[in-house]
Amino acid sequence: MRRVLIAIVLVCLALPGQALAARGPAGQAERLTEKAILDLDGVLAGVRENLAELSELPAVQNQDAAACMSDAQAFADPRFTAVGAGALDGNLYCLSSGLPSPVNIADRAYFLRTVGTRDLGVGDYQIGRSTGIDSIGLGYPVAGNGGELTGVVISPLALPWLELRIGRRAGGRSVDNLVLDDHGTVLTRIGLEPTPRGTNLGRSKLEQAMLSEDFGHGKFKLRGDPVAAAWGIVPLSDGEIHVSVSVPR
Repeated sequence: MRRVLIAIVLVCLALPGQALAARGPAGQAERLTEKAILDLDGVLAGVRENLAELSELPAVQNQDAAACMSDAQAFADPRFTAVGAGALDGNLYCLSSGLPSPVNIADRAYFLRTVGTRDLGVGDYQIGRSTGIDSIGLGYPVAGNGGELTGVVISPLALPWLELRIGRRAGGRSVDNLVLDDHGTVLTRIGLEPTPRGTNLGRSKLEQAMLSEDFGHGKFKLRGDPVAAAWGIVPLSDGEIHVSVSVPR
């Protein structure tokens, strides 16, 4: 239900002359933020579709490690650090990048959200235990013939790839593009405030505003420069990926 409400807000923001949208720099920041949110939502929707297809393959249904490894490699993509599958106890039995040693993901936020919602589970900032790459964990449930949950399929989103995508799409209209997880940890940031991935911005006024309101806009200073920022959250994400775009004012 909450995803539906968020989607309705995004539609309203896109309508000309409606009351929610601001004018001037704040309005421009809102429009750029809306585009960034919808783009990331589209990325997650594509991941969900891929994982749903993977979850139905015989190799995954039967937890056939060798066959699953071949299937996972066929689904490999630069967007992901790896593609794989795990049992309900969190032990991975196949991963496209290989499993030189046992890996368990039972404590990862995306695994817990996948199992809890029986839908796409979006995690927090993490460093892959097998790949060592900064990522956001993404998981999808595997259901048996009787509908019972038997495991998960995964494809963590590579944050270096996300950073490049946001950089290409930002253009020259914005001065800061920030994506946070639900704990205020930087997933990617491009612009006036270059911040390493994995940094927590707990004392930042912009970060506090992003985490306290699902959608909004305000005036801030970044490296001493006055900016107008707008922010929102990605509809498809139960883990709440927060997005903000700032423009000069």
